[in-house]
Amino acid sequence: MRAQAPRMVAALPSLPTIAAVCTLPTCVGFWKSEYGVSYAYGGATAIMGALVLRAAPTPLAAAHAAAVLVYGVRLNAFLLWRELNIPRFREFREKVEARAVSAGGRLKRTPFVLSCAALYACLAAPAIVTSSTAATGVLTTALVGAAWFGLLLAASGDLVKSYVKAKEGADVLVTSGPYRYFRHPNYTGEQILWTSSTLAAFASAARGGLGALLANGGWLGASLFGWAGIFFVLAQATANLEKKQAERFVPENLIAALVRKGTSELTVVSNNAGVDDFGLGLLLKTGQIKRMISSYVGENKTFERLYLTGELEVELTPQGTLAERMRAGGSGIPAFYTPCAAGTIIQEGGVPIKYRKDGSVEIESSPREIRNFNGRDFVLEQAIVGDFSIVKAWKADTRGNLVFRGTGRNFNVDAAMAGKICIAEVEEIVQAGAIPPDQVHLPGVYVHRVVQGQSYEKRIEKRMTGGGASANAAEMIAQTLSPERLRIVKRAAMEFEDGMYVNLGIGIPTLASNFVSPNVRIELQSENGLLGIGPYPIKGQEDPDMINAGKETVTSIPGSSTFSSSTSFGMIRAGKVQLTLLGALEVASNGDLANWIIPGKMVKGMGGAMDLVSSGSRVVVTMEHTAKGGKHKILPRCSLPLTGKRVVHRIITELGVFDVMPGREHGHPDCEHEGLELIEIADGVSIDDVRLATGADFRVADGYRSRWLKPMGGQ
Repeated sequence: MRAQAPRMVAALPSLPTIAAVCTLPTCVGFWKSEYGVSYAYGGATAIMGALVLRAAPTPLAAAHAAAVLVYGVRLNAFLLWRELNIPRFREFREKVEARAVSAGGRLKRTPFVLSCAALYACLAAPAIVTSSTAATGVLTTALVGAAWFGLLLAASGDLVKSYVKAKEGADVLVTSGPYRYFRHPNYTGEQILWTSSTLAAFASAARGGLGALLANGGWLGASLFGWAGIFFVLAQATANLEKKQAERFVPENLIAALVRKGTSELTVVSNNAGVDDFGLGLLLKTGQIKRMISSYVGENKTFERLYLTGELEVELTPQGTLAERMRAGGSGIPAFYTPCAAGTIIQEGGVPIKYRKDGSVEIESSPREIRNFNGRDFVLEQAIVGDFSIVKAWKADTRGNLVFRGTGRNFNVDAAMAGKICIAEVEEIVQAGAIPPDQVHLPGVYVHRVVQGQSYEKRIEKRMTGGGASANAAEMIAQTLSPERLRIVKRAAMEFEDGMYVNLGIGIPTLASNFVSPNVRIELQSENGLLGIGPYPIKGQEDPDMINAGKETVTSIPGSSTFSSSTSFGMIRAGKVQLTLLGALEVASNGDLANWIIPGKMVKGMGGAMDLVSSGSRVVVTMEHTAKGGKHKILPRCSLPLTGKRVVHRIITELGVFDVMPGREHGHPDCEHEGLELIEIADGVSIDDVRLATGADFRVADGYRSRWLKPMGGQ
């Protein structure tokens, strides 16, 4: 390669000039503490880059100095824009200033300020070397090019991060743009920039032989000092950010590792995918999951959007069935029969698994085999065995025995059993024998590897609190509800009988438990593995390990118990839970129920509803009588996919109460009528009002079996 001809240039900056350029801007730190030093970092490197650029004798040396100049200008422009446009950074600056002020007088900052000035001077040293040695050569060119790459990577990282956080919120984890390939592209870019810059100085000096190396020995030493200093600063910043992200975003460190590794085309079996920026939601955002096998989409907007736009395959499975499929897989049982979903689209097949971009269905579910036992239809479900299971426990011993805390067993136990290789992430590892044998929740035979996580946020998705024993929860709730919804809640509470085991759906059903008569004691069951739910905790006493199926913080009552999801649905399937209260999108006059999906528009998933209504226990629906615009919700037959066939016993709305009469043809010889019977009516509501708001025919209780139309209870 032909050497580049030197050009007439200005002299390189003198030591006094360098000292002044790097020290004066840094003195801002005496005024505005450490945050001001960030501006000095950009200012000093920009000025030094400009001074060296004037003296650069070759285009390559000029390119090196220009990188230092552009970095400083870019950094200060970014800092200023961020502070002016993003309020939380102004708050950050104020916190830093308050911390510095509390540390003592401004003169105490002198060592910090002077060390920063020295560091900034040393960061410019490599560019001085390449100019003083008239840099040329392939190696030096490649290293200067790498420095520019680092500069552009850092700039793009800062830009993408600020844009995403401004658009989606400060607490979102950025995974797009350069963050798809680098964990921290801004810090990684700076490390590449300053490492390449330092190496370029040595490469340029080495071309001049031993004499050039000795002549520039002081600046080369300064270059190494600057590289070591900035590398230490960036490593500390990276470590601090990793700690914050581990605490805020990824208490499941194993999921964080999957995000970093980039493993894709995953089929994930989980009851749900959490929320958008947490847990499995992170893998959804990065596009690493090909198929989800779940029961509930819930509040995860990314999950729902990816499914409806055809970017994600979703196999929706009733929650209890999903838990039992895992338990069966871990127990060596290839398949089993369950009454859940018999007569629904889940059993009949045709549930969209994958949509095309135009909204048509590309993949749909296959029909399940059905068999009749003792007059009831049962659906054949196949077991699930995963290549890996990743679970979270509270404690493990060195033999792999696991202990879960609160409601933490849920799907973890069943998932652990179902994996060919089970990796358990725990908060504490103890020696074998430290956990008494009768306190082991999952034997170590199912666990292959144990990882102790460093930190856990244990994010509470729905932080619910009460006023304590002295507060009247019913009065507090009544103040938040409309008169119509309050009427439904109060009437629903009258369904509870002393000694009942009850499961309550999200919303109105859950609120009804606060209006139970003082003479009635019920035990509330939650599908995630809690029997004996207490009131919401007092503010400040919320426990992230004690939540209900709706992910709300709860407490337990004396005599309560916790267990796995498969055990929970075992008691439901066996009819041990005597009453289920839940909401509905539609109810048919024969008791058919639809409450989990509007095809192509809304997908929440069936959760545990199909299991609950197929158990043979009493099912009471609580809902507003009509949908928006007065659209009928009580119909001759449901237009939406069913949750269960002929499962509803009673409907409670703001207008009145209906009983669903099964009729003689369906095994009830003492029941003459089939269809809906209005048994209670709200104050101020006429029968004509009810007929107008109801899409199905109904009869009015008129004395048949002493059933007379009565005023609606709970008003």
